[in-house]
Amino acid sequence: EEIPPWLDSKYTIPYYKAFLIPGVIEFSAAIFFCRMVSFFFLFWRPAFLLEGGYKTLDEIALYNLPYIIGGFIGGVLIGVLKDIFQKNALVCISFQVLSIPAIALQTAEFRGENKALDIFLQMILGLFVEAPVILLSTSVSVELGTHSILRRGHRGLATIASIVEGSGALGATIGPLIITAMTSTSKWNINMIYMIVVEIIGAVCLSRMAYKDYLATSKKLTFGDYWMKGASAKFQQ
Repeated sequence: EEIPPWLDSKYTIPYYKAFLIPGVIEFSAAIFFCRMVSFFFLFWRPAFLLEGGYKTLDEIALYNLPYIIGGFIGGVLIGVLKDIFQKNALVCISFQVLSIPAIALQTAEFRGENKALDIFLQMILGLFVEAPVILLSTSVSVELGTHSILRRGHRGLATIASIVEGSGALGATIGPLIITAMTSTSKWNINMIYMIVVEIIGAVCLSRMAYKDYLATSKKLTFGDYWMKGASAKFQQ
C-alpha cells in the first residue's frame, strides 16, 4: 500500500514552500548583509592595507589575528546567549547594533600608533561582526529546517540551510564587487561608512522577528537559572 506523502519520511518539502516558513526570508536577508561585512574585514580590507602601503604582509597577518580570535569568542558568546534566551533575532540584532560603534572606532583608530588599542579594537570588531554570521549559518538554519510548521515526515533541513547559506554566499560575492565599484583605495572612510549602512540594513531585516521575540510571553531562562541548573545537574551526577 502506498504511503501518504505526509507520512513518508523521504518526502522533501518543495523548494518554493521553504520560503513560506516564518523567518526564512528575514534570516536569509540578514545573513546576506552580514556576510558582506564579514568578508570585507576578512579579505578585502587586508588587500587594501597591502596595496595602499599601510602595512607589510607580515603585519597584515598579525593584524587580522585579533579579529579572528574575537570572532571565535563572539561565536561562543552568541551561542550561549541564544541558548539562554531562545530569541534568535533579538540576539542577532543586538550584536549587529553593537558592531556599528565598533566599526566607527576602528575607523577612527585606523592610522593610530597605539598597537595595543588597535589589537583590542580588532578583537571587539571581530566579536560583534562575526557572531551573527556564525549563529545564522548554524543554529538558526537548523531551527528553521525543523520548524513545527513542517508536516510530519517532511524533510526541509538541507533545503532551508541551503537557502540561508546561499544567501550568505551571495552577499559575500556581491559585497566586494560593490565596494570596488563605489570606492578607490584612497577612500577608506567611505568604505567604513558603507559597512555601517550595510549592518543597519541587516538589522532592519530582522526587526520584525526581533519584535516578535520581544513580545513573546513564554518564560525564558535568566542567566542565574541557566548557570544554576547546570551546576545542579553536575552536582546530582
